[in-house]
Amino acid sequence: MGILNTPITELGVTMRSWAPTYGYTEITGETITSGVIKSADGDTYFDLKNNKIGGNIHFEDGLFSGLIEVGSKKGETNSGINGENDSEDPVRFWAGSDAQNKGIAPFRVTNDGKLIAKNAEIEGKIIATEGEFTGAVRSSNKGERIEIDPQSKSIMLITSNDETAGAFRFYSTSDGYGSQLTLSGNDDRSAYLTSYLLRYYNTKTQIELNLRNNSIYLEGNNMRFNARIGSYSLVMQMRGLPTSKIGLLSGDIWRDGEFVKIVP
Repeated sequence: MGILNTPITELGVTMRSWAPTYGYTEITGETITSGVIKSADGDTYFDLKNNKIGGNIHFEDGLFSGLIEVGSKKGETNSGINGENDSEDPVRFWAGSDAQNKGIAPFRVTNDGKLIAKNAEIEGKIIATEGEFTGAVRSSNKGERIEIDPQSKSIMLITSNDETAGAFRFYSTSDGYGSQLTLSGNDDRSAYLTSYLLRYYNTKTQIELNLRNNSIYLEGNNMRFNARIGSYSLVMQMRGLPTSKIGLLSGDIWRDGEFVKIVP
């Protein structure tokens, strides 16, 4: 049994609604007891019997209090909004877990504004007064970029061809700690600097100042010069010196047998 209602026309379509008459509706004073309240087209409804609300509902204003959970049609909660003060810094928004585990959800925002997001991809302008990074940080995923890598303890300058144009590193050993700076160019020129060593080199020339063994090393044009300061002496080694003063300028050094001479 049921009720066949009067035909109605909406958007050029005439229809007749049918409603079975099982169940009941009771109105007592200010109380209405019923099973389902629904719109004429049946798209929007309040199923009081099964605790369900369906349809496209717009709320103009109001207040939701307590805990609001969002989930799948199977009843599995995976996100929500929390209005309860259930901890010292309550989680207000969360996603990726049920309500019981909202405090460890992969995405959550607390009452104090703290944001925790795993695998976050953030675009746009970011203003931060302080912070902490525990992994590698890159200014870009490709092209010219700066990389900070805590694993290698380095800050690196990377070219668009994935070549290292410069690197600043620090290290610590059982003997102490130190740092080093390396600068490179595509013309084979490089410079290397640590707390005790300065080295400049390319394919033909090398200049080195070593404070650890108090030495200076020069190499280029098939010549080599090495000077080291001892406790009470200066040791010098020179290779490739010209054996004649012809063509040399005043002040140049040349080798005459076992002797080293200076052109006057």
